[in-house]
Amino acid sequence: MRRSYANGMDWVAAGLGAECAATPGGSNHFLLLLTPAGRVEPEAVRALLGSIPEAARALLHGRWVRAWHLAPYWKPGPPAPVAFSCVASSDWLRAARIYADEPLPPRAALAVRVIDGGGEWRIAFKFSHRLFDGGGAELFLKALFTGDETLWSVFPGCKEPGLNRWGELFGSGTRVNRALRALSAEPISELPNPEGESAGVRFRVAELDAEQIKAKIGQHAGPFMFGTAAAALIARAFDLWRRERFSPGRVFFPMSIDMRLPGDPEPNMWFNQWSCLPLWWEPGEAAPERAWWIAECRRRMLEAMGAGLPKDFRDANLLMRILPVGLEGKLAASRFRGGAGSAMFSLIPASSVPAAWEGREFRNLVHLPVMPPRPALGIFCNVFADRLNLVLSWRGGLFRPEEADGLLRLIRRELQWEE
Repeated sequence: MRRSYANGMDWVAAGLGAECAATPGGSNHFLLLLTPAGRVEPEAVRALLGSIPEAARALLHGRWVRAWHLAPYWKPGPPAPVAFSCVASSDWLRAARIYADEPLPPRAALAVRVIDGGGEWRIAFKFSHRLFDGGGAELFLKALFTGDETLWSVFPGCKEPGLNRWGELFGSGTRVNRALRALSAEPISELPNPEGESAGVRFRVAELDAEQIKAKIGQHAGPFMFGTAAAALIARAFDLWRRERFSPGRVFFPMSIDMRLPGDPEPNMWFNQWSCLPLWWEPGEAAPERAWWIAECRRRMLEAMGAGLPKDFRDANLLMRILPVGLEGKLAASRFRGGAGSAMFSLIPASSVPAAWEGREFRNLVHLPVMPPRPALGIFCNVFADRLNLVLSWRGGLFRPEEADGLLRLIRRELQWEE
């Protein structure tokens, strides 16, 4: 069998998993929470999981090992059944938080729980970042609910170890180091967490009208500006909120972006196909007007994309696969210094998950990322059907729940273009 080699971001994700070892969940994972219309029969979900092909179940129970030339590759494990459970809880978000703080079974990259809310049901899929990113998890659900054999048959990961591109990789590493040195030239605003690595995860979720927000952004920022303007407006809200809480300094707002090609007939759902687009600003340069934030965010995104930084981040980290996973995790987290190096941001503007399963409509799909101890705070958006889901994810002890509610209100105000 041909080996599936790690890409650069796979090793970053594995390293962050090591950073999460002392947390209640014990690993770097995330939830996708699906809300079907009507009752969910647990046995139907169990049968659905049983339809996962044997080769895919073997991947779901694999691990990283090293070849003789030290490049890590994914070794499939036994094709065991996917761990499944069912709980009853009238507070679905609390039930999801408890599930997020539970470890995955040993070597498992997926577990599933049905939450009976007493009339409203949800299915929680817990994915390991060792094997999935957010976009890949959605593609996995698409394959699961539609039986799309094309998705199951795509070769997982990298076919080659990437050891014959040294000049290109070192060039990427040089450019990334230059960008990180520029970022680190001034202290980064941070919010230390007294609970540190032992803190559990916390969530806040808001469901917004996606079409209304897109119309507002189109009216004020112009066409084809949804992603850029949403990032800028959320950054503006975060900047207003953090001033009285974080230490003074440069604001770091790293944005994760999906590197899959739009319209790819054979998209890869396995492993980490994302990269980082680093955004930052100086507190003194931030103007109050929304137009400034949108224009500045657009300029910096275009500069980073034009310089090829997202690709460079992926390629440069191929060089880091020589490091033990634990050391890679410490290096990845070191940019954030304290409990939070500002905030991580991600937006999934369209969903791959089908609108229904066996005639039953899906009302919503929410991404609930679990933040590592550093940066400890993340702001995430995903669009499903007519809803834009806004999620705050942070580690307990970072700030009080009412402060998180205040940040959520500010972001809602900005996205809805309210005064």
